[in-house]
Amino acid sequence: ISKKPQSTKERQSVLLVDEVDIFFSDNMYGTLYRPSVTLPNDHSSGQILQLIWKNRGTLSKNTKVAATQIVKDRSVAGHIATLRSSYPNLSDEILQNELQAMLLALKQFPMDGEEPR
Repeated sequence: ISKKPQSTKERQSVLLVDEVDIFFSDNMYGTLYRPSVTLPNDHSSGQILQLIWKNRGTLSKNTKVAATQIVKDRSVAGHIATLRSSYPNLSDEILQNELQAMLLALKQFPMDGEEPR
């Protein structure tokens, strides 16, 4: 077995930062960076949350399947349509991911007689 000789030279690395002037502007320097958006809690999102809460015992344990069940539920179809018209950038993927996150968080609230998961 032949071994290649190991190089004693270490590679130097360089970090390139673009838009560094933004980091040192009055709006950014010394403040926290919190990229987020606040969505108003309109009637539509509240109805979807209520559906999830009321049906938490019958929804699939698989969050992906349960999210699909919610999207297909006729009682919230109009509310989902309202959300989509209010937020044109709300893709199916984002909606599914957010529903899955809600369902995952819901597991921390056990039903009567259940142990927390």
